[in-house]
Amino acid sequence: MELILQKLTEIGVDEIVLVQTKRSVTKVDDKKEDKKIERWERIIYEAAKQSKRGKIPKLTGVLTFKEALEDMKNNDLNLCPYENERTISIKEGLKDSSANTIGIFVGPEGGFEEEEIEKIQNIDGKVVSLGPRILRTETASVVASSIVLYELSDLGGNI
Repeated sequence: MELILQKLTEIGVDEIVLVQTKRSVTKVDDKKEDKKIERWERIIYEAAKQSKRGKIPKLTGVLTFKEALEDMKNNDLNLCPYENERTISIKEGLKDSSANTIGIFVGPEGGFEEEEIEKIQNIDGKVVSLGPRILRTETASVVASSIVLYELSDLGGNI
């Protein structure tokens, strides 16, 4: 988790939302949640300082899957990298989008349940592919975010 927070901060993500899904391996105990969030916010702050970011990303969480779906409705576009998606790339998912706020919903170590994917699609989330390999959550988070930032020109790309 700490690596994800650090790297997403370094590349320029604005907000990180932590979500508990059915297959989440790490369960956050309610009693320890405040201490963990405090630690994670410190990691984000240090990463922002190190990468010379003017804005510190917001950390939200830990949300239930249902709460996360509600939160996703606030975004103009939601992308969900999914290991069983083979045809639609992130670039294609971004096409024809004039979205100002883009959410990227990356699954847990155990992957999403099919039922969770259906619920994401029911709120107009676009299921996309990160290629033929199965990536760890840490890797998928950074890869997906980097591609979106690149395509939106924050890291030098063009749509």
